[in-house]
Amino acid sequence: MSSKTRDLIFWILLALLPGVLLLVIIVILPSMSFFRARTLYDSDINWLLKTGEYIYDSGFKLPGTDIYSFTHTETPWILYQWLYELILYLFYSLAGFSGMGLLSTITIGLTFTILFINLRLQRIYTFYISIAIIAGLWITTINWYARPASMTYLFTALLLLLFTLAEKKSSGFI
Repeated sequence: MSSKTRDLIFWILLALLPGVLLLVIIVILPSMSFFRARTLYDSDINWLLKTGEYIYDSGFKLPGTDIYSFTHTETPWILYQWLYELILYLFYSLAGFSGMGLLSTITIGLTFTILFINLRLQRIYTFYISIAIIAGLWITTINWYARPASMTYLFTALLLLLFTLAEKKSSGFI
């Protein structure tokens, strides 16, 4: 990436900063306690925490067989969400359930902030984006748990942003 492109990206992000800060101040910060309270409603939270603890205590070794079952101890176990379980456990070990809520808050906040930036790059008015973001936050409250799926939303938003940046670059905007 050339220095001219980096400078342009920097100035674009700097121009979007007031809108992002407004979004964070108006929408995300007031609802942080709600995010934290919602974290504990998930029935799998203990499973996720204990698996993260096991990975951490074993020196970051992933179990290859089921460590919780006494009838199927030799059954192969594919651990597909191990990184999230480890991160969740680290947040829990640092700050308890509030730390897990903070992880959820950060993930959801980053997801919608990235979506905001992406839509601003597409030159959509901030007013319309704010309405869409608020509606999106309200609609997705059913998924505001400490679950690996929240990371999927975050990475999908990042992927969409990368697509937008690639499109802008190929069209000569960047």
